[in-house]
Amino acid sequence: MNVNKISPNAISVITIMYNSLIFVGIILLICTFGYNSVSCSIAGYSVLMAGVILICSALAFRMSSKQSGIFGIIMSLFPFFLLIGILTYSLYIYITFKDQISNGNIAPIFSNISKTSTVLIILEMILFFTATQKESFKKTSSLDSVSSLLMILFQILNIILLIYLGLTMKYFTTDG
Repeated sequence: MNVNKISPNAISVITIMYNSLIFVGIILLICTFGYNSVSCSIAGYSVLMAGVILICSALAFRMSSKQSGIFGIIMSLFPFFLLIGILTYSLYIYITFKDQISNGNIAPIFSNISKTSTVLIILEMILFFTATQKESFKKTSSLDSVSSLLMILFQILNIILLIYLGLTMKYFTTDG
């Protein structure tokens, strides 16, 4: 199958799919603000991760059709690989400590860190969507340097927060 012969309709369907998955995932995460709805948070992170994986697939496909090298593809997708790692670790925390979170046996700081992490993820998605509207993205199918670096900066902050959250959940939970 020649990758240059893919219909523009197929690409627009994939774009609609990952936009929809990310939108639904973010809505699910926003709906859990102020509540201990662990299942909804797990669903939100899972749907969001599916959307990000679909983004990676679509971008890799577009870049391979433009004859980008494997190194170029990996570097362009690096912010998304970090985001997948962040979502995976968030899922790990929520699944591992599901009972403690549901019962409210958590450190008081858990809610604030969790919300801050979600806000950083939302900011990353806003950066992605604004970067994809630029003319340079439409030509190269890769994010511009500024958008990539800002996403990576937010991701580093998010990684620090999640490590702190994981340590807090493991060592500083309450018994009720």
